[in-house]
Amino acid sequence: MQSWEGSYKFAADLFVKIDVFNLTTVNQWHLLIGVTFNVIIVYLLLSGRDTNTIETIYLLAGIVLANIYTFTIGKDVIQFCLFFAIYTIIASNRLTVNIKTILVTAILLSEGFYFKAYYFLIGLFFIGCFFLLKRTRYNLKKTFLIILVSIFLIMTILFICSKSFYMQIASIRYSINLGRESSMDARTAINDLILPQIANNNPILLIVNYCINALRLMIPLELLTKGVYYIPFFLFQVLTACFVYRYAKKCICQRKITDILFFSVYIGFFLCSVFFEPDFGSWVRHEISIFPILIQAVYYSLIPDVAAGSVKETK
Repeated sequence: MQSWEGSYKFAADLFVKIDVFNLTTVNQWHLLIGVTFNVIIVYLLLSGRDTNTIETIYLLAGIVLANIYTFTIGKDVIQFCLFFAIYTIIASNRLTVNIKTILVTAILLSEGFYFKAYYFLIGLFFIGCFFLLKRTRYNLKKTFLIILVSIFLIMTILFICSKSFYMQIASIRYSINLGRESSMDARTAINDLILPQIANNNPILLIVNYCINALRLMIPLELLTKGVYYIPFFLFQVLTACFVYRYAKKCICQRKITDILFFSVYIGFFLCSVFFEPDFGSWVRHEISIFPILIQAVYYSLIPDVAAGSVKETK
């Protein structure tokens, strides 16, 4: 069926090929996947420092969400594997920075080939953010401003030179949410707030809504109006935003290449997600697939005894 083409078909074919145990039920798959990947999570957690109470609660919440959304038979666990592979590459002491960059880029671009075409943006954003953070001497605010201006310029160029490709990116969320008003997901749908009917055809309105939606994803205040059930998701996302912001400050301050690589992966993922996430449920589910990178943001986002701008670049 057409609805099973692309990422769903790839996931189904992959699970058929790796079914060496001849599993016959969904629960059998859940047990195998759950045990396997919880062992990986434990390995990641044991590789870091001691955590305070808030950090510990956040990591435990991430494990719970991973077992609910990711460690099941589906495409999200495959994405988790890709990001775990990225973690392994970046954390390796045997690979040079150039080799790490090439391998990570290849993995991220492969998502566009095997999952959704617009996932190519993750790889492109990763490359751009990495070289910007590696070379820039700007502070955090100027760095993010440069990123937003770059996205606006890219979309404007696409609007002028390739309107069809521009519309494919700009209208992803709108096309997904179209006709979903009566579904359960519509309760937390993420729709453009400013002139949604014409925003996709205007690069200026597109980038304005893009900035607003980025803030909504990081700090989803609107979830507090949806009911008590959504409060834990709101708190988890706010903590994620805090850890990512703290990690960003460390990257700008200390300029350690390993940190910049990890951070660029998350930012590439986030910048791409702002374009296409249709609702907050999907956002949480997809964000948990990048949990190996988020763990690094929690463990290594502290800046001990470092004055801003006083530390030279560390390989």
